[in-house]
Amino acid sequence: MKAATSASAKVSKQSMADSVAQTAQPSKKRLYRASYSIMVLAFRDNHHAAVTVLPGDILEVIGPAQDDRFVIVSIKGEEFLVFEPDIREGGEFLSAGLVESL
Repeated sequence: MKAATSASAKVSKQSMADSVAQTAQPSKKRLYRASYSIMVLAFRDNHHAAVTVLPGDILEVIGPAQDDRFVIVSIKGEEFLVFEPDIREGGEFLSAGLVESL
């Protein structure tokens, strides 16, 4: 029974990753610049670690996380989990044209 549960969890994670990849379109990137320090979670050494994003760093929203309180973001090529309200309140939304000129 345990193997079946594990297998179904793997399938659901893969399905979610596939759906996020399908909905992510380069022309519709959601990019934010951190206005002040924001705490994010990184998965390191088999546990989550809190990391501080510095003001001015660019956060690219990749998609929803398995836990609906978080979204997955990419910062300087590394993926993190962050509370969605923290991005909206602590970040400045950037248009694609503005980001290309940086």
